[in-house]
Amino acid sequence: MLSFSQKSMVSVDLQRSEGMVRQKLLPVKKQLEQWCQASCIHPAVNICIQQHQQNAKKKLRVTVRLVDENESAHLNHTYRKKNQPTNILSFPFESFDGKKTPYLGDLVICVKVLEREAKEQEKDFISHYTHIMIHGFLHLLGFDHIEAEDASKMEAIEIEILSRLDISNPYESVELMKSIDTDRSGVKSHE
Repeated sequence: MLSFSQKSMVSVDLQRSEGMVRQKLLPVKKQLEQWCQASCIHPAVNICIQQHQQNAKKKLRVTVRLVDENESAHLNHTYRKKNQPTNILSFPFESFDGKKTPYLGDLVICVKVLEREAKEQEKDFISHYTHIMIHGFLHLLGFDHIEAEDASKMEAIEIEILSRLDISNPYESVELMKSIDTDRSGVKSHE
C-alpha cells in the first residue's frame, strides 16, 4: 500500500451541485487529494507536474464537482454533443498566455453513473471511483487516449497507480472504454 507521508502536491476544491446531498459512502476531499498525490508519484506524471509548478511551494489545484445526472447530461450535451450523462468530464485549464499554472482545471463527476457502472461491471464502488478520478486527473495533465498508442500508455499508467493503492487492474475483467472521444472544445470524457 502506498504511503502518503510526503507532503501533498495537490489541493482539491470539492463542490456539490444542488441535487447532490452529502453521502456517507462518497470519498471526502482528503481521499481525492490522496488519489491525485498517488498519481503524482508516477514518473511520467511527475514530469507533467513539474511543468505546472511555478515553484516547489505551490500546490497544484483541481476543482472536483459532484453532479446529478441532469447536470452531467447538460454539460455532456453542451461540450460534447452527447445526449446522456457520463461518469466524468475533464476541463483542463488553459491560461491566456499559454503558460502552465498550478491550477490544472475542473473534473465533473456524476456519482449515479459511477454507481451504475460499478454495479454493472461488478466492481467495488470506491475502487471504480478512484480509477475514474485518476483517469480524469491524468486528462488535466494532458494525457489522452484518442490514439491507440496513447490509450495503451494511459491505461498502463492508471494500472500502475491503482496497483500502488491496492486496486486491481480495472481493464482486466471488463472492457471499460467502449467509446472514447474528444470534441474540438478539449473537454474529455471517459465512457
